Formats: sequence, C-alpha cells, structure tokens
Amino acid sequence: METSTLSTKRKSLPTPIKTLAPLNKVMVSSNEETNNLIVEAINKLTNKIDDFSVQLCDNMIMVANISKLAEMNAADIKDCKAKLSGLEKMYLHLSKKMWS
Repeated sequence: METSTLSTKRKSLPTPIKTLAPLNKVMVSSNEETNNLIVEAINKLTNKIDDFSVQLCDNMIMVANISKLAEMNAADIKDCKAKLSGLEKMYLHLSKKMWS
C-alpha cells in the first residue's frame, strides 16, 4: 500500500512573480502623494481661515454699528424722559390753574 509521491508532485515550473519596485521608489511616490494631500488640506484650511477672518471683520463692524445705535437710542430715551418730565410739570401747572 505504498503510494507514490512522485505522481502528486507538481511537474510544471512555478509561475514567475512580478518583481516589486525598489522600496525607495515606492516611498517617494507615496511621500509625494501624501505631501500633495497635506498641501491640499493646508490650502483648504488657509481658505477657511481667510473666510473666517473676513466674517470676523464684518461681525466686528456690525457690533460697532450696533453699539453706536444703542448709544444713540439711549440718548434719545434720555431726551424723551426729559421732555416727558417737562410735560408732566406743565400738565400739573395747567391742571392747578384749571381747578383753581
């Protein structure tokens, strides 16, 4: 019951394997791709920061304008209170004259 191992062995030659590119060439192209991706990400972030700085400047101008308007409104309210106080005094004076 001996089996022959010769009949089960491979008789054809093994297929050749593709030769790999040298390691440093693979790293260079990989590094270039990585660098390109990093540069692209940096450019996108720079554009976002530029947009943010423009928006921040616009918002600062708006806050300054709102502040000026608030000061003007406060001055108008103060004037209105002074006029109202004068009118109240006039009303009291006139009502005393009418009832006397």
